[in-house]
Amino acid sequence: MRGVTCAIIGYKVPIESFDTYALTIGLNTTNQVIKAITAHLSSTLATPVILVSVDTEFSNDYMLCYSADTTKHVYDCAEILSIEVAPAFEKIPTLIGTEGELRRIVVNKAHVFRPMRQLDGGAHA
Repeated sequence: MRGVTCAIIGYKVPIESFDTYALTIGLNTTNQVIKAITAHLSSTLATPVILVSVDTEFSNDYMLCYSADTTKHVYDCAEILSIEVAPAFEKIPTLIGTEGELRRIVVNKAHVFRPMRQLDGGAHA
């Protein structure tokens, strides 16, 4: 997958955590389950939740993000650090297993997934 440079504020989530959370909210495992979970979390927390896949040298890491900016080629660290995160977003580790604390990073290769909208319990792309 070809990615873009992206400034990310979010939590790294192991793929196994998506599977576990899907079962707790009654989702069947499908190729759309991660996007459906993202929509469910966004709805539950009433705050934006953006799914980002980060290409590393050896694997793809998934992150649930509050902010994922792909508009610039050069990012100012102070600007990224100054972005306020909604308190509701910081509850993500209590809902789904994350690795570590909230991260504010710039990556060279990322794919930002278009959010799904959840209406009447059904997810739509």
